[in-house]
Amino acid sequence: MLSNRIAYLASPPRLVPLQAACSAMLGVMGSVGALVFTISMIAVLLFTKNLYPLDEWRLSRSTATAQATVNKVIGISVEENDKQVYEYRFTFRTLDEKIVSGRSYSAGQVWSEGEQVRVWYLPDKPTVARLENTRLSMLPLWAMLVMIIFPIQGSIMFILACISGVKQVLLLVYGEVTGARTLSQQRTSTRVNGQPVIKYTYEFHTKEGMIYTGSSRSLSTGRIGDEANEPVLYLPSNPKVSMLVDSLPLKLPLEVDGAGQWASTENFWPIFWFALAGASVAISLLLGGARVLGKF
Repeated sequence: MLSNRIAYLASPPRLVPLQAACSAMLGVMGSVGALVFTISMIAVLLFTKNLYPLDEWRLSRSTATAQATVNKVIGISVEENDKQVYEYRFTFRTLDEKIVSGRSYSAGQVWSEGEQVRVWYLPDKPTVARLENTRLSMLPLWAMLVMIIFPIQGSIMFILACISGVKQVLLLVYGEVTGARTLSQQRTSTRVNGQPVIKYTYEFHTKEGMIYTGSSRSLSTGRIGDEANEPVLYLPSNPKVSMLVDSLPLKLPLEVDGAGQWASTENFWPIFWFALAGASVAISLLLGGARVLGKF
């Protein structure tokens, strides 16, 4: 027998409260992923301000060259492999007789003030130029590759949480409900705020009498295992896709109203956090893309 709060659930499709949908789409892992991604992306944007990977690549393919005069050499407070990084400010004349100023960098001093040095530049954008044996970026490109590891990790957590959330929302809308017998619970290596995420394995019967097993992950809230038959949702078209109703990342359990529809007593915070997390990730992606393209 299912608990009364689930027994009278209407047949699919059902309406899902926006708070529950946002909580499912984001979840604890999605929130952590969005936070990690946003903070680490801000750090990347701040510490890689003088990295221009796209312009570096375009310069490596450019054949436009000229003779430049080194006007100033500055030793900056950046080191690479125990060598001080130097900034060279220079001027040169393009083929169409335009005088252009530029700057480039090297680890260890290569040129001195007043020297005549070969320079590569982009014909369509001559201000993008570098002296021979120097680079356009203050730091080597591998510095960016190291730093973007953290935004990548955060984005993976966020994306996986959203994919899992879509599955959970689909189950709430289209899933058939039945009772499940909990088979086991096992701590995973994942922790959220110091609490381990628990993997619950369960067994249930479909309406056709077939037996299936499934698993859900959740923090230990005390709501799973408190009933003889835990409510579970599964897709009739593919019963291998299922979830324990109480594994949803909600502070308060879902109820069923008088019309058999899902009802939530959650406040507006899940909606706010989902919008904030989505906006933070989107803005960070746009700024990161603009940085790569040299527009920011």
